[in-house]
Amino acid sequence: MLRISKLTDYATVILAHLAEAGRPAHAAPSSADRTQASRSEAIAGGPVVVAGAAPGEVADRGVPPGDPVRLAAAEVAQATGIGVATVSKLLKELQRAGLVVSTRGARGGYALARPAASISAADIIDAVEGPVALTECATATGQCGIEGSCRVERSWQRVNVAIRRALHDVKLTQLTGRDGSAIAVPDLGAALDGGAARRATWRVRA
Repeated sequence: MLRISKLTDYATVILAHLAEAGRPAHAAPSSADRTQASRSEAIAGGPVVVAGAAPGEVADRGVPPGDPVRLAAAEVAQATGIGVATVSKLLKELQRAGLVVSTRGARGGYALARPAASISAADIIDAVEGPVALTECATATGQCGIEGSCRVERSWQRVNVAIRRALHDVKLTQLTGRDGSAIAVPDLGAALDGGAARRATWRVRA
């Protein structure tokens, strides 16, 4: 069965929350945002910036307008419903992969290392599980005992490349529904034929 792990799913949820917290302040925060901020104050020990807060509200936490909002692991855990230990572990893995950055101090915490639109599903999977590999020979040679006589090796490699390309084309903004553009689905049959892959599309509900 081709299936991402629960940790990869959790990592996507965490990145989506960081993206939401760090989006530009262009609208007043919703009542749900304010309620979440009130809950997080008990953890953070002070005022917490909510997604969409106005510039004056950002300053309440000492974060200059325009600077990325950084969240502690405990804040992310409370907002997402994922255990603190799991959030802390995944944030460290995402940091090692260059997807998030962390800072210490009163304004410390985690934030996306780059815009959500430049983080792909493949990046997230690579960070938590390693490169997508349908078979042992998909990413490297010399790992299979029948490699010398195998007649399907190249075909599986083409399929692997097609799937990885499709995952690379899916961005975090599409996974969160912020970007309503269609997600391309590769034609694996075309990939096996060696021709240009025809692609169907489907859309993520906002």
